Amino acid sequence: MGVSWYSHAEVISLEAEKIKQLIEEIDRNNDYDTSYVRDLRIEDNSVFFNSGGYGCYGYDPRYCRDYLFEILLERYKGAIACFEYVKPCQSQYYYFTTSFIKSEGEVDWDDEENCLVHKQALIIDEDILDDDEKEMLNREESGRDWFESEEFFDFQWAWIWSIAVESLFEQKHKMPSLYSIYQKCGNNEAKITTSLLYSWCGDEQISEEELYLAINECQLDCLHTIQNFWDTILNDFEGELPDNFPSFKTKSDD
Repeated sequence: MGVSWYSHAEVISLEAEKIKQLIEEIDRNNDYDTSYVRDLRIEDNSVFFNSGGYGCYGYDPRYCRDYLFEILLERYKGAIACFEYVKPCQSQYYYFTTSFIKSEGEVDWDDEENCLVHKQALIIDEDILDDDEKEMLNREESGRDWFESEEFFDFQWAWIWSIAVESLFEQKHKMPSLYSIYQKCGNNEAKITTSLLYSWCGDEQISEEELYLAINECQLDCLHTIQNFWDTILNDFEGELPDNFPSFKTKSDD
């Protein structure tokens, strides 16, 4: 399998060394078709690793395989939570996260008080969608356009990336190219999307170089946003976790 998705993963528990050993065992086992594990390391109660661009660990929208997170929940009897944020390595044009959490004991995939799985996507370019998918979008004038649950692949949540103009003004030092383009082309829009940027370039209001720099800033904002999506699983989980159960360390530097 070639380069496809670059996943950064974190697994938290009260037994980090045991989790690390279990991950190594699963990764070496040829009976499992899991994505490769690279740069495996422990930091306090967290185990970090990445795929180096060769897959993901909780979900792959286009490829059916064994998932490391599922196997961990099935084999580890203690409380555990897994999180990955995934960026595209080819031209998929969307980013996503998967989060898994389980209380102590055997996993029961049908009991949300025992375990819970969340999959969320952030679509950088609406133009990847076909006409039927665009018809399903819930449109918001100033907020993000979004899909109902599992209308975009199997993601419980999926949004189109955008930034409110008010927020852009507050972050102009972080997104100078995008801010400059809006100053040049903006016409009282409530939000900016990549589709709007492409249309300005198509109308020759901005150059391809200006577009390239702005799209890079949008992609970086996508990455920063999804790095914080792990809080959903901790907030929504109705099961019991040990009082001293840790939280994720993964977070945006932004």
